[in-house]
Amino acid sequence: MRSIILLAGIILYGLLFPACKNPMPPVEPAAPVTVFEPDSVPASDLYGIRGDLYQVEEGKVKRNQTLADLLLPHGVSMQEIYRISLLPDSLIDERKIKPDMRYYFYTPDSLADSSQAAPSLFVYEKDPLSFVVISIGADSIFARNGEKAVETRLQFASGTIESSLWESMLASEVNPMLAIELSEIFAWSIDFFGIQQGDQYKVVYEESYVDSVSLGIQKIIGAWIFHNQTDFWGIPFVQDGTRSFFDEQGNSLRKAFLKAPLRFSRISSGFSSSRMHPVLKIRRPHHGVDYAAAA
Repeated sequence: MRSIILLAGIILYGLLFPACKNPMPPVEPAAPVTVFEPDSVPASDLYGIRGDLYQVEEGKVKRNQTLADLLLPHGVSMQEIYRISLLPDSLIDERKIKPDMRYYFYTPDSLADSSQAAPSLFVYEKDPLSFVVISIGADSIFARNGEKAVETRLQFASGTIESSLWESMLASEVNPMLAIELSEIFAWSIDFFGIQQGDQYKVVYEESYVDSVSLGIQKIIGAWIFHNQTDFWGIPFVQDGTRSFFDEQGNSLRKAFLKAPLRFSRISSGFSSSRMHPVLKIRRPHHGVDYAAAA
């Protein structure tokens, strides 16, 4: 196993520190290729609906609005709203209609200019990924759950820390949750409350997106942190279905004791040469770190 981890470490080193002494020769541009495309087919939108057939109206749920508050102003009758309310909670749960969630009404183009125009489709986003499509018919109601297509992107982030790992990632427009992922990988090797100015990091990771909105960090492909004049490597390896991280020598990063006493702790006070003592009410040097559990 150790030899496999060492090989993975070599590959990771090549990803994080690409060689620059012998750059690859420029690639000659390929000759243009003529591509013959079939007749274009109108694409469906994020919800699997042919948007070119409908007039679409978008809205956001406001505070204290109910399902009826959303539907009535758009010509949906009380009888139809009642039938929608009978749908299983797994499709739409009125108790979980939340402010700021998006919804859409689809009115057929053929009826859009009619005085009796009413939507035939209602889409409600339950969260950034999941939605329900409700077909509103004269005599019946049909509904289906769906999920938007998820795009997984291979990302690279690097930086030099000026104040904290979190703030460094914010300044670099990197998802700051990556800082938490790194702190958990290196929790047995690095005290992240003792991160110093000038420390560096490089990390390759996968992040999931829906419609260009991040759903979060999926997994770390590999990481390197330079701290206290020491290189720290995090190389993933899956054994018996369990994914763990190892250093460049093939040693597990999990040790007997954590570097920080609490996993979700925070600093309540840092180093100071003149801190007001909370009990004595006098100023005195404080050369330690106080931890407080997250609220």
